[in-house]
Amino acid sequence: MTRLEKEIDDIVSTLLFPARYAKSFVNTGTSYPPYNIIRLSEQRAVLEVAVAGFKESELDVSVEDGTLKVSGRKDEDQQLNYIHKGIGTRAFERTFALSQDARVERAEYADGILSVHINYVVPEEKKPNTIPINRGERVYLTE
Repeated sequence: MTRLEKEIDDIVSTLLFPARYAKSFVNTGTSYPPYNIIRLSEQRAVLEVAVAGFKESELDVSVEDGTLKVSGRKDEDQQLNYIHKGIGTRAFERTFALSQDARVERAEYADGILSVHINYVVPEEKKPNTIPINRGERVYLTE
């Protein structure tokens, strides 16, 4: 496993175990809404949150101090007379700690799934530095 793969695994672990890593994890004792984490490559991952019943305008994605926050609050403009209400639309907030080098690129909403795209940017100081070897003269060793 390369260093980059290890650091990507750390990001995924951070996302998978938000209670352990988040600075301000909101623990409601529930796993609502459910989510997936998909590793697309060594540098990219997608967090998918199932938010059926919510409109884009009722969702919020923000990053502050290394913490990704996904929240939703349903506008209750109309009172419908449900015979059965099985689609959960209660307000929620989920937080996930991001590694230092993770950057949230964008968020997209389609078909009841909120997708948050995360890119891992390797800083120059963490990249391997190969030193070229040049032909030189022996100065310190004697024959």
